[in-house]
Amino acid sequence: MIKVWLLILMMSAPNMPSVKHNAFLYPNEDDCMQALTDYLNIYERKSAEYKENLKTTGYCLPFDAFPIQGLNTL
Repeated sequence: MIKVWLLILMMSAPNMPSVKHNAFLYPNEDDCMQALTDYLNIYERKSAEYKENLKTTGYCLPFDAFPIQGLNTL
């Protein structure tokens, strides 16, 4: 088993029937947290109108997995 980090980004907008999400895999916590920080910084630079119509957040979650081919190329 290996430990990987799953970055889950969640988004909600008016009139959407559910919360949308994207997920990305990282080989370590630092890379995951950096990606989350970059994403949230981009969101914070958006206009107030944009942020009124899209709410978002993200989480870095540890996950035990079997070895994943190509993981070190992320």
